[in-house]
Amino acid sequence: MAAKKNKKNQTAIHVIFSIILIVFVYSFVQLILFLRQPTNSTLVRNGELVNSEDFIGYIIRDEVIISGENSENGLVQIKMDGEKIAKGESVFRYYSKNEEELNTKIDELDKKIQEALEGQTNIYSNDIKILESQIEDNIEKIRRTNDILKLREYKKIINNS
Repeated sequence: MAAKKNKKNQTAIHVIFSIILIVFVYSFVQLILFLRQPTNSTLVRNGELVNSEDFIGYIIRDEVIISGENSENGLVQIKMDGEKIAKGESVFRYYSKNEEELNTKIDELDKKIQEALEGQTNIYSNDIKILESQIEDNIEKIRRTNDILKLREYKKIINNS
């Protein structure tokens, strides 16, 4: 019996020793890996985390050269070469051969509209306030009544106001 107890103690000691040896080897391997490749560092600027990497590379795009020399209508450059633009922003615009004529017609129409607006009689704000109050009064009368004839009469008054 003492031999069995002694054998159990030796087995327990071997198991504990094996576990300690495995933990020690695992810790040693992790330490070596940590020393070989240190952790990444991140910069903090004004309370904002910034992680950046610098690479040298090329951007390859499908670009098409547009030329308006052979057509009746041409292109006018809006943005200069090398100027940064947003996605979807116009770089060129088309112009037509009679664009100047159209612009003069538009200017003439704008002047006519301004003259027509100046010739209009001004509606005074007091008149508007009086009309609004009359309409509101008639709406209140409509809410209070159930008589169809009176409702039609109030509706005609509001439409004519």
